[in-house]
Amino acid sequence: MIKRKLGRPLIYLESTTSTQDVVKDAALKGVSEGYTVVAEQQEQARGRMGRSFYTAKGGLYFSLLLRPNLKASELTPLPLALGVAVAKSIEDEGLKCGLKWPNDCLINYKKVGGVLVESAIIDEKPLYAVAGVGLNANIPLQNLPEWLRAKATTLQNELGRPVDLQLMLDRILSYFEWLYDELQANGPSLIIKEWLKYEVLIGRSITIDYIGKPLVAVVKGLSKNGLLLVETDKGSITLNSAEATINRW
Repeated sequence: MIKRKLGRPLIYLESTTSTQDVVKDAALKGVSEGYTVVAEQQEQARGRMGRSFYTAKGGLYFSLLLRPNLKASELTPLPLALGVAVAKSIEDEGLKCGLKWPNDCLINYKKVGGVLVESAIIDEKPLYAVAGVGLNANIPLQNLPEWLRAKATTLQNELGRPVDLQLMLDRILSYFEWLYDELQANGPSLIIKEWLKYEVLIGRSITIDYIGKPLVAVVKGLSKNGLLLVETDKGSITLNSAEATINRW
């Protein structure tokens, strides 16, 4: 698989506030799709809903600029595609990776990374989207804060060796570009099919924060555009990541 446009140009920073913000600034200045920023450390890294995301030297942290030829309503599968790209890249190192909707990457049910897609919309048309990845790569487990070790892991810890960060970046970009191009050309069906190979929630009873209220449900699958399908005591509902957070699973 050969990269064609994503990851070009590729900007490396020793430290920054957030690669998401750096790429957003570039987007507003008219920079073309494919612009990618990698940082060794981030001072204000964030995940979904603005939550802080822990970073440490040895991790892989990057964001890339997209200018998708899609409607705003068609952007939902983008974080799923990014998750699949990370899972396949981890799999290439010999590890089994699981995906927890909508944005967590897991090894042995511990979080090894996460993805984030943020976008700007004008008149139902995306002005841009910024896709970010944070991956606990070459970080000794003991370097993680004690409060994080019980629920997180690193590639180095699972493999017993460091990984080639440049190779990992190239893989993720290549896999993602394949799915991104497919989404724009033919819709989300391939992304959904690939994502379901790695999912860890179907059949599980979960507790969700749904529009500010707790909700217990059983996960049934994904909708055709990547929303989470669950069954509650009041019937079936479809959840999007903007209104639902999984608290217990």
